[in-house]
Amino acid sequence: MLANLRRAARPGGLVYLTVQDLHEHYIQRAFESLCARGLPAVRGELVETDTPGYHYFPGRDQAVDWFGQQGLAIVDEGFRRETAGAITTSCCAPARLRQNS
Repeated sequence: MLANLRRAARPGGLVYLTVQDLHEHYIQRAFESLCARGLPAVRGELVETDTPGYHYFPGRDQAVDWFGQQGLAIVDEGFRRETAGAITTSCCAPARLRQNS
């Protein structure tokens, strides 16, 4: 998905991405709950009856690593703390464009 976003960015264009983080205790509780039910769980997955649909919270560090692997460099970032965690909005540019500016 990130590679497609990078390719879709116009020359000089930017890509805005939002990454939501949950507090560690929510992620741990969800992981333990899935494992206790014998489900094949991945840390960061949230599949609970009070949460509509499937959600995956990789954490900011993992998301930043994925951005870099796809040639996206963060050029600006905003942060908003929320009750259950935080939301980070990243403005990314293809690395080749950032190097030229």
